[in-house]
Amino acid sequence: MSFYKIIDGQRYDRKVLELAEELIQGQGDGRISRDDATQLLESVQDGRGITETENRSLFYILENYKFTDSAKEWLSGSLSVNAPIELTARISNIIEDEYDMQRLSLEYSLEEIEAQEALPHNQVSFIKALRLALETLLTDGEDAEAPRSIIINVYELFPGEVDRAEELIQSRLREHLMDASLQLLPNMDWTDRDQDFDFNPPENGESAADSWIFGLYMPSLSDHFYWIIVDRTGGASPYVYGFN
Repeated sequence: MSFYKIIDGQRYDRKVLELAEELIQGQGDGRISRDDATQLLESVQDGRGITETENRSLFYILENYKFTDSAKEWLSGSLSVNAPIELTARISNIIEDEYDMQRLSLEYSLEEIEAQEALPHNQVSFIKALRLALETLLTDGEDAEAPRSIIINVYELFPGEVDRAEELIQSRLREHLMDASLQLLPNMDWTDRDQDFDFNPPENGESAADSWIFGLYMPSLSDHFYWIIVDRTGGASPYVYGFN
C-alpha cells in the first residue's frame, strides 16, 4: 500500500489521515481533543522535521475534521507554515499517482488555465478536464486512429479473441506514453491554417472556446497527432481521435 493518499489530485500522508479517523471513532462526541491533536503532531515528528506532505496533511485534518476549540487553536499554532493546494502539484499528482503516467509530460500555462476556466459558459474545471482527458485516452477506441485503436491493431490485441486483452492494451498504451507529450491548446482562432502555430490545431476544427482541447504526440507508437476533446459544459462525452 502506498504511503500516500490522493484526494482531489493532491498527495497526503496516509498514516496521519488514518490516525485521525481512528481518533474520531473512539468514545466521545467525534471531535479531536487536545490529547488527540498531540498524537497527530507526534506521529509526524520522527526526527527529520515535518515534511511538506505531512504539514499539508495536518492542515487538511484541521479543515475537514471536528476539533475542540482548544485542540484546534493548539494544533494551528504548532504548524508554522500554511500548506495551500498548488495547482501545479495537483496536476503532477493526477498524472503520476492517479494515472501512473510518471513520464508523460504536460505543457500548459497557469495563465491559460485561468483564462479558460473564466470563460462565461465553462462549467468544467481544468482538473476535471484533465482527469476526463486521461481516462478518455485510456478507454476510448471509437475512432479508428485513436491511440487505443492503433494499439489494438498494431499488437493484434483484439478484445474477445486474445486472453487478457484489456490488460495488455493498457500495458502497451502506458509503455508508449512513457515518451509522449500532452499539451493544453490555447483558446485562440486557428481557422486560418496558413498561420504558423507552435502546436497542431485539431484536425476536425473543434474550438477551444467550446471545449478543453489537449494535443498528444506519441512518437514511439506512430507519427499520428492526437486530440482529446472535453466539452466545457459537461453535456457531451469526451472523445479522442488521431490524424497523420
